[in-house]
Parts: sequence; C-alpha cells; structure tokens
Amino acid sequence: MKEEMAAPQHKDQHILRAMLYEFLMLLDRAKNAAPRTLPPTGMTPDRYRERFVRLADREFREHHDVEYYAGQLCITANYLNRLVSGHLGVTTKQYLNRRLVDEAKRLVSVKYDRPIRNPSVNEITDLLHFESSAYFVRFFHKAVGLSPAQYRKDSTASR
Repeated sequence: MKEEMAAPQHKDQHILRAMLYEFLMLLDRAKNAAPRTLPPTGMTPDRYRERFVRLADREFREHHDVEYYAGQLCITANYLNRLVSGHLGVTTKQYLNRRLVDEAKRLVSVKYDRPIRNPSVNEITDLLHFESSAYFVRFFHKAVGLSPAQYRKDSTASR
C-alpha cells in the first residue's frame, strides 16, 4: 500500500481515504459489538455441576440439547460433559434423557379419576417439547422397551 500511495498516479490519496474509512468502520463495529458474557468469578467444577443439575431439573422439559445448558453456564459443551461424566458417571445428554424418560413414564402412567382423562401421547409430546409424537414414541420405546400405550396398559394392570 505504501508503494501505491507513493506512486505518482495516486497523489490524490484515495487509497489512504479508503483505509481510513475501513479503519473507522471496524472501530465502530468493535465499539457496538454485544458485550461478551463471562462466567461468574469463583466458579469451581462442583459449582458448575450444581448449577447444571438445578438448571436441568427446572428446564429439561423445554430444552433437550447440551449446548443450551453449556451456554447458560458460559462454558463449552465438552467441558460440561467432562464435569457431569466425572461426577455423575453419565454424559450430559444421558442425564437429560433420563430425566425426560422418568417424566414421560410418570405422565404416561398417571391414572386420573373420571371425569379427568389420562393425557394423550400428543399432549405428552407437547408437554415435553418433542418435535412430533412419532419422535416421542420412538424415543420412549428405545428407552423403555415398550410403546407409551403398552407401558400405560402394563402400569394400569399392575395396580
């Protein structure tokens, strides 16, 4: 750029003006960028695990992905997985899936007295924020070994 600016045909300094505009644009962009959130100071691995478990217990119905929880804790998903695996003996995804399965079993096997009816598979799908009832049924069958209807039938027969 120095050579171009020193060349006799560029005495009007268009390049210098363009570089100045670019510098000002980048400076403005950096000034207006969203501030990066930093994790709270003094956070130990135990505190991260405790916060994850509390957060997961509160929000597992709505959020099934590990990245959401890692983002809430301002750490990477890999680091969260290492913390959870080391303490609980299961991956973060396995922990979340167990919470979902336990809640799904509870909802499927709930026996209401009439006139209130048992929640349908579609209602449970909505409560647990699954994409579709077909996906929920596959998830449930893979985890439990029975379809929700079979599980409901078996749980009411054992009462």
